[in-house]
Amino acid sequence: MHESFSFGKDYALTLDHWFFKFQSNWPEIQLINPKIFNEKFFRRWSYYLNGVAGVFESGGLGLYQFTLQKPSV
Repeated sequence: MHESFSFGKDYALTLDHWFFKFQSNWPEIQLINPKIFNEKFFRRWSYYLNGVAGVFESGGLGLYQFTLQKPSV
């Protein structure tokens, strides 16, 4: 392995932004198909986005990028 980079806390911020966009656009999302995009859908996705953001922020989950390099001969 050549390098590794941890960005779980950055991903928590990304999830926070996604939730903000989801919440602020919810009225328009509902209009697409009110039977599918109902309050249950909203609660599920709100719980998911906020819950996963919290787990990444607390360090309960990690997100990593690895760079591999062939050894020189």
